[in-house]
Amino acid sequence: MHAHLVAAVVVAWSTVAVAEGDEPPPEPAVERPAAAAAEATTVGGAPIGSSARGAAMDWMVMPTGYDVGGTLRYVTSPAGALSDRPLRFTDLAFLDLHARLALGGRVELALATTLVPKQPSDADEPVWQGTGVGLRWQPSSSSAYALGATGAAGPMLDQLGRWIQSGLSISSRKRLVGDATGGIQFEGSLGGDGTFLVPHAGDVTSLAEARLDLGVLFHVGKRGSDGGGGAMWLSSSYALPVWHRGKDPVSMSELDPQSRLDFTLGVMGTLLDTWDLIIELRVTDRGDLDYPATRLPILDGGFDLFQLGFGVTYHGRYPRKDPDERGPLIQIP
Repeated sequence: MHAHLVAAVVVAWSTVAVAEGDEPPPEPAVERPAAAAAEATTVGGAPIGSSARGAAMDWMVMPTGYDVGGTLRYVTSPAGALSDRPLRFTDLAFLDLHARLALGGRVELALATTLVPKQPSDADEPVWQGTGVGLRWQPSSSSAYALGATGAAGPMLDQLGRWIQSGLSISSRKRLVGDATGGIQFEGSLGGDGTFLVPHAGDVTSLAEARLDLGVLFHVGKRGSDGGGGAMWLSSSYALPVWHRGKDPVSMSELDPQSRLDFTLGVMGTLLDTWDLIIELRVTDRGDLDYPATRLPILDGGFDLFQLGFGVTYHGRYPRKDPDERGPLIQIP
């Protein structure tokens, strides 16, 4: 996931109130639109975004506690992307590890890293492929939008150097139909991403892109911070290069970025209130295989990829002492 970023502003849609209150005594709660699970952006090798559980519940940011988890992604790609032969199923795999922390109910901090447990025998890429950090902020409990910032770094292909990426976004959601137990919502995000290729020798290559994410979310289940349920999302992401400078470190020709169109289909479900299972199909578009200057020398996201991911996330809470369990200041026998 720091210059040349593209700032973007989108008009937040109005939302319909849903009552919360899983813990006694019940209190009327202000509607907080759920976080867009399909809007979880992959920044280089590190996926940073809102909790997938927020897709089934009433979150813009994670309200309390923390979560940790991992996703194993199986990657395929046509011939010419990484080598002269196509990447077949199980030839290449990514392991994404993440931790997410709720800060004060309106701020969410996330940290993620991507490893390569499996790669083709003729490849010699580092096991570590990138680490990123993300921050999401909901200005108030009644806000219908959330702001996000991401940053990440990792190694380029063939030990050419390193890449650095960063991004800004604003996201919101509009309920189409539904009630407190489920429904259908339309989600959107507008943002900008900056990519910098820093070779061991030569000048830095820079790229700035404007990005629009649109999707539809189907969710069902108990709402609120302690809720559970399931969700399915379909989304598409369109990225348009708005500025670039420098050469492709591989072909040494002038970088020629193209518009990109990605697709995501995902499902999630909760188990035992604290565990989530996630399956996601993702098609990543980047450049033309016959024209290296349209691609980036990045293993995860630098060229066309077809990905199938299986993830698990554990949700925890901080230990909280009962206010009635206060020991005396002076012990009297």
